[in-house]
Amino acid sequence: MLSPVLTNFSEATNLTKIGDNRYRVEFDRSWWVIAGPNGGIIAAVILKAAMAALPENRTVRTITVHYLSAPLEGEAEIMVVVDKNGKNLSFVTVRLAQGDRCIATALVAVGVVMTPDRSWQQMSMPKSMPLEQGFKMLSDVHVAFRDRWDDRWTIGIPGHPETSITDGAYEVGGWTRLADPEPYDEAVILAMADSWVPSAMVHMDEAVHLPTIELTVHFLVDPRETGLSPEDHCFVVFRQLVGSQGFVDDSGEIWSPDGRLIATSRQIALLVEGKGLPVASRHYVAPENK
Repeated sequence: MLSPVLTNFSEATNLTKIGDNRYRVEFDRSWWVIAGPNGGIIAAVILKAAMAALPENRTVRTITVHYLSAPLEGEAEIMVVVDKNGKNLSFVTVRLAQGDRCIATALVAVGVVMTPDRSWQQMSMPKSMPLEQGFKMLSDVHVAFRDRWDDRWTIGIPGHPETSITDGAYEVGGWTRLADPEPYDEAVILAMADSWVPSAMVHMDEAVHLPTIELTVHFLVDPRETGLSPEDHCFVVFRQLVGSQGFVDDSGEIWSPDGRLIATSRQIALLVEGKGLPVASRHYVAPENK
């Protein structure tokens, strides 16, 4: 029997240990997009399993997920293999499956915080309107997953060219957090990296969908060391500047409100024509019109 619909992130990514480095997770429709759960929530449960198999004093540095199949509603099993558990770095391989169907595979590298900390940042957070002036996206097609995030659009809003950073670019972004705020950790940031509406879907004239084939996220800081409170919004920007032969390259950045780069993302997506799939009519509402 399927469990009741889950509503928050920690419930949706809850793991039950069923053996040595083996875990069970349950997918429900509260994080559904077109044909299954969002790729970010899939990646998040994989990462939680990887971290559970390693020492607690480590922080994730990079994860690459390959998406083979869309999960069905219900239980799935995660298997973690610790390939190396070194002094400074650990490497694991993860497999998510439902029965004999492989849903996703992942490679994860986890490390300790190096001391002394020789840090620098030669990038600046993109200039954009503040959170309070961000637009809300409204759609005539309900996607359950969109209710899970509180998004305030400030970059790449259709019909508002002043919100574009690069003229004519396929880019989107703004301020975001979980709609039901929870403490920030690596799983929340990873899910955030695949949480926004793909920019090609927003800016192309024809209806398309972009299921993720591969998602890689590089963590530049431990999210728990940023001073973020659960109620804080991070600033994100995603760009799909290259598309060719049915595939799209997507790059993303996740920033803390004070301008610290938390993570970068890169993903390859499949460009699927919208024929036969639900097509949303969207509009964007400024704060004074909400």
